[in-house]
Amino acid sequence: MDWWLISFFMGALLSLFLPIVPSLFSTVLLLFCALLCFSWSKTRFLSFFCLGMSWMFYSASSYQSVQDNQQHWLHQLASQTIVIEGSVTGIAQIKESSQRFNFTIEKLAGKPLSEPIKVRLSWQQADRQTKQKIPVKDQQSWQLTVRIKPAYGLANSGGFSYQTWLRRHNIHATGYVLNSGDNLVLNQKSSLRQALYDQTLALLPAHDLSALVIALSFGERGQLTKKHWQVLTLTATQHLIAISGLHLGLVAAASYFVIDLILMLLPFTLMAKQGSQPNWLKVNNKLVAIIFSCVITSYYAYLAGFSVPTMRALLMLLLFWFAKLSGIKLSLTRWLAITVFIVTLCFPDSLFSASFWLSFYAVTIIFLLLWRFTWRDPQDQQSKTRADKWLTWLKGLITFQCSLIVLMLPITVMINYQLSWLALPANLVAVPWMSVTSIPLSLLAVLVLPLSQTLAVFIFNISQLTIEWLWHWFEWLAQLPMTVFPMSLNSYILLLIAIIWLFVTVFIVNRLRFHIIFFMIFGIASFVLTKVYFNSSEDWRVYVMDVGQGLSVIVEADHQVLLYDTGARFPSGFSMAEAVLLPFLKQRGYQAIDVAFISHDDNDHSGGLALLQQQLTINQLVYNESKNAMPCLQGQVIKWQFLTIEMLWPQQKLAQHNDDSCVIKISDNSQSILLTGDISSQTERLLVKDQAISLKSDVLVVPHHGSKSSSSVSFIQAVSPQLAIFSAGYLNRWRMPVTDVVQRYENNDIATLNSAQQGMIQIDMVDNKLKVSTFRQQLWPFWFAN
Repeated sequence: MDWWLISFFMGALLSLFLPIVPSLFSTVLLLFCALLCFSWSKTRFLSFFCLGMSWMFYSASSYQSVQDNQQHWLHQLASQTIVIEGSVTGIAQIKESSQRFNFTIEKLAGKPLSEPIKVRLSWQQADRQTKQKIPVKDQQSWQLTVRIKPAYGLANSGGFSYQTWLRRHNIHATGYVLNSGDNLVLNQKSSLRQALYDQTLALLPAHDLSALVIALSFGERGQLTKKHWQVLTLTATQHLIAISGLHLGLVAAASYFVIDLILMLLPFTLMAKQGSQPNWLKVNNKLVAIIFSCVITSYYAYLAGFSVPTMRALLMLLLFWFAKLSGIKLSLTRWLAITVFIVTLCFPDSLFSASFWLSFYAVTIIFLLLWRFTWRDPQDQQSKTRADKWLTWLKGLITFQCSLIVLMLPITVMINYQLSWLALPANLVAVPWMSVTSIPLSLLAVLVLPLSQTLAVFIFNISQLTIEWLWHWFEWLAQLPMTVFPMSLNSYILLLIAIIWLFVTVFIVNRLRFHIIFFMIFGIASFVLTKVYFNSSEDWRVYVMDVGQGLSVIVEADHQVLLYDTGARFPSGFSMAEAVLLPFLKQRGYQAIDVAFISHDDNDHSGGLALLQQQLTINQLVYNESKNAMPCLQGQVIKWQFLTIEMLWPQQKLAQHNDDSCVIKISDNSQSILLTGDISSQTERLLVKDQAISLKSDVLVVPHHGSKSSSSVSFIQAVSPQLAIFSAGYLNRWRMPVTDVVQRYENNDIATLNSAQQGMIQIDMVDNKLKVSTFRQQLWPFWFAN
């Protein structure tokens, strides 16, 4: 049975590596193969393997069919103002003057949809007349004036995949609400969870750490600030404020033991044990305690919004209690296999969720550690004093925690591309402390809230006090020097090999021959990564980043990087530098930018500069708007690594208009790329007429995102590139690149790529040839991400 379940899971897992969702015929064919294999006992595991694949294909097809059915009007109405009706799903994330929430559309322009769809909306909420917020509540019905477009996310190496997140939450479109008199509440009634959440917000004292109490009580982390996340990331304790298996397990255990203790102390229970009462009064304490534990744990999962991580943990607990009640003996491996099987059935999208793999890997490691370090001799324990037993317990706890943290490194480092030694001291204190104080107190406060607000406030204050004491410890650790070590992708691969060696040594084999083989593999891998994976001294690479309606280009040569523009920063605080550039540079292992060019001061080109200057070292800045930077003027040349950077425009030190853009040509004397900013056809003509300038380049980043005011025919012919790249936003309101402009390039036999369609575009300048790879088609070509 175990192998059947594992085969099902492996089939579901391997289905993720396809570039597109297979057709219905392929799914039916897989089901037919599963039936054939099931008829023979020796191939029954193949039957479950095919069933796993077909189940994932069916789930993916269900999402895709909704997307296809609604695609026509979503594309037609993109960036247009429409009126929708529906209901709010979940608690809105409110920050200052904006809120983000999920909304189920039931009617479009007064007409019912054939199938309701879920969208993600933001609302710069402010009634311009009253200057008051208009909050939306869970399960309320609204009529809203919005602009929406199909689900889409930026596609870059190292960055967060918003499109995968949208698919995982079954969201088919995104957009924003316009402040309009047509925005009406159709049904004011909200959920119990929303009422408890609002009451808790009103009762909690105004304190920086109140957001952590909210996160522990309701799983809502929208109140957390960047400072909170910075401390949690440095101390590797983010998992403590995300309601998951740890939290539900603690609640289940605590509620079980509390009710069991209460039942043991009840008078009729004591009399029943003494035989002085009839049999019908004899209470099965264990049964009542288990049922009570299931109810309390389910209620906590409801408070957390029945999020997928919460539901996974709840399924594991319910399966465990069901086995106890029914008398079924489940080994740990079978319990884990059945849980993963049920999770894959109920939540197939979990397989491309980082939280699923973190939870699954953590539980597996815990089971292995419990099996590996079960060495205590009962007779030896009886001969020890109480002090010796406590010391042994403490040593075991530290050993267990250290082993868990080390073996969890492959997952935790992959998420943030950094290694923090603070994880051990932080978690060693935080996990037991929060387990017995903050987590149960937060839940207890919410439980008594409907009965007594005074008592709830008292418990909330105690819970917040326990968090405050712990937070002082976190802050002190976070301020220590040399706490975080950046990990590039290459360093991560070497770390992964070392962890595999440690894992095999501890759990499988510990022989000299194995260690010799390992060090040979480690040495070969180190050589390959340093000599092959990195660019050689004669090769260089260009990345045109996917930053929406903006521009950012990174050039990599001889282990150094050059940056051209940063993308935008928006009033909401979202920055392309933070979401795209910093994760990418961190993944590549760069802590500094050697040279940075800012073409001009438009937000979509320079918005992220300030943040980059805070987070990284920029050795040389070329920017006409900054007094402390080197100016970009026609005729200047920079020798960078083995490349030559020619500044072709402007003629004066200006950066206020599109035609003041800093135009540069980067070449290695055989291959070149032309970066043009937002220049118009007027500047293009001046550049073409200048006999001293050679515009001929192999790659052109098209001026002004492909607008109709640029890319004149004479300019295109003067540059005559092999490849023209448009950096534009998906379904942007200006409809760039303009169809006529794209046609001009194609009429001149020039290949074109668009970052809105292909995501990040990578060009390798190798052996006088262009090797082009796009994120969506070559680098990350999986159906769940595109």
